[in-house]
Amino acid sequence: MTVYQLESITICKGSALNPVFIFYNKDGSKPNYNGFDAWFILSRYGFEDENVFSKMMMLTKDNQFEVVLDTPDTDSLEAGAYTMKIVLVDEGDNQHKFARGVFNVLLDTTEVATT
Repeated sequence: MTVYQLESITICKGSALNPVFIFYNKDGSKPNYNGFDAWFILSRYGFEDENVFSKMMMLTKDNQFEVVLDTPDTDSLEAGAYTMKIVLVDEGDNQHKFARGVFNVLLDTTEVATT
């Protein structure tokens, strides 16, 4: 199985975002992932065997998953580099670990006004 490289994501600590991941077969056709569960998982970079964050993703089209990361989700992360993992689980509980990428969290203020 090929593990595909995801485009890196860099955010500021406490940012909300909704990354979308679209899957295609090698021949360019769209797979149908109805009945699959999908997980967005973060591990500290270099420590991929220790998950520090996971959230279930939503299937928005046959081949497209989205995860909603709210401020409390990313505010709980330490600044630094993470390995971002997308894991699909089929109806037989088989895990399909298709994709990896880098997810960077930068420090920032929590203020939205000037002082």
